[in-house]
Amino acid sequence: MVSNNQQKTLSKEDFQTIAYFAVGVSSESKSNAYKLVIAANTKNGKLYPVGNSGYSIGTIQTDLGQHPEVVKDLVDAYQKWALETKPEWKLSEKQEKDIIHDLGRTGREIKKEDGRPLPAEFKARFDQFFSSKDGITWVHTRDVKQINKIEKNIFTPLQETELYKKLSFDDKIQLVAVTSKLYNQSERNGRTVLQEIKNGKFHSVNEVNNRIDSILEAKNDYIETGRKEAVLGAILISQLNKMGKNNILFDEWDSVKTNPLKNPSKLEGDKKNSYDEIRKLFNDPEKSINKIKREEGKKVSAQVSRDDFSALIDNLISDKDGSFTKQVIADNKNIVAALDAKVQEKIIQEQQNMAQEVQQKANEQSFSGRSLG
Repeated sequence: MVSNNQQKTLSKEDFQTIAYFAVGVSSESKSNAYKLVIAANTKNGKLYPVGNSGYSIGTIQTDLGQHPEVVKDLVDAYQKWALETKPEWKLSEKQEKDIIHDLGRTGREIKKEDGRPLPAEFKARFDQFFSSKDGITWVHTRDVKQINKIEKNIFTPLQETELYKKLSFDDKIQLVAVTSKLYNQSERNGRTVLQEIKNGKFHSVNEVNNRIDSILEAKNDYIETGRKEAVLGAILISQLNKMGKNNILFDEWDSVKTNPLKNPSKLEGDKKNSYDEIRKLFNDPEKSINKIKREEGKKVSAQVSRDDFSALIDNLISDKDGSFTKQVIADNKNIVAALDAKVQEKIIQEQQNMAQEVQQKANEQSFSGRSLG
């Protein structure tokens, strides 16, 4: 028999929330969505890219080296913004050509150029553009386009698989998160794992996770760590979904997940505050998960404690033959044992105190009976 939880499927908005927050914020950009970044080590001013990573931008992190067609559009948008706001920052024809080349390099091409980074002056100017309303809108448009691509090529076909259909709602969230993350990192690997899911190779999300982690032989490689970060983002989504209405985050989360792909530059007032607060949670999903669990646990514990204590007192008062008291003791042996241990400890302490007092009095009497002559 299939449970209601298994029958429930993810909506388009659910997918967008997973792609944008669990995959995007938690596993890709964190707080670096609106600045040029590169997955690389830096030493003596040289870049040593991880894998074939080039410069990337956005919540979902569009790798410009893998998408050279995006670079020209980016530079055109920058030039328009510079002309309107900072004319002195507009690129010359030669500068524009050089910047298009530098931003469009793959990791391997950067290595061939001896790890030469984008000139710091131009990187700072582009980051200034990305922090503007025009820049945020340009970045967000790219994010939405990539998320729509993932929806078409991963989420839609995934929903037709037997594995997806049999999973619980929370496991569906995780499955969509890890497969979307993989596709965003490598479309080839993403298509391969999706086809294996279609073929019935896996029977659980854990099996899919193990398959993803085995793509590269190295331990804790970027594919494995990225997958783990996406899982944490997915767990955080499930945790937020389960919050009670009296949680201070409830209304904020409800506002965001209703329209997860709203352009951040167009948000104002309470909606902007809600978005900013939720986005911060996904920067460090593990910390946020534990925080929410503690808060929810306190509320449940407090309510249970009040109700149970009141009922316990009533039953003890009306316990005429002692049977209820005996049952309480039997059901709470560990608590009784702990209390008994504390009582025994207290008795021993009292005995020691009494012994010390007796000894002290004996010493005083002995001293007072001595001759001073």
